[in-house]
Order: sequence, then structure tokens, then C-alpha cells
Amino acid sequence: MILVLDSGNSRLKWGLFGPSGWVAHGVVPNPELATLAVRDWQSLQRPSRVVGVNVAGEPARVGSRASSRAGD
Repeated sequence: MILVLDSGNSRLKWGLFGPSGWVAHGVVPNPELATLAVRDWQSLQRPSRVVGVNVAGEPARVGSRASSRAGD
């Protein structure tokens, strides 16, 4: 499974890709990044890899990184 992140200025788009295609996907406003791991990712299989792009700058990078590490 690969978790794909696209961090923009106002929201983060994400998708979980597996052997048969997209398993799940969603969008979360940047102010709600802290709730992402619990709200959207809690029941998903843990990815083996995380790939992302970020045009939103350092604050969004830190927020999305923290969400992707929840449960470590």
C-alpha cells in the first residue's frame, strides 16, 4: 500500500493505492490536519510507503507528516 499526499495552500488531498488500485481517498482542509489520522485513516491498512508533494510551505509539511506518523 502506498499513501499519496498532495498538500496545497488550503487543503490536503490523499489516496491509498494498493495492488488492485485506489483503496480509499479524501480531502481535508489544512486547519483540520490534526484530525486526519483518527478521522480518515484509523481503519485503513498501514501503508508501506508514503509519497507526497507540498506547495503549501513548512506548516503544512509538518502537519501532514505528523498525521502520517500517528500510530507509530
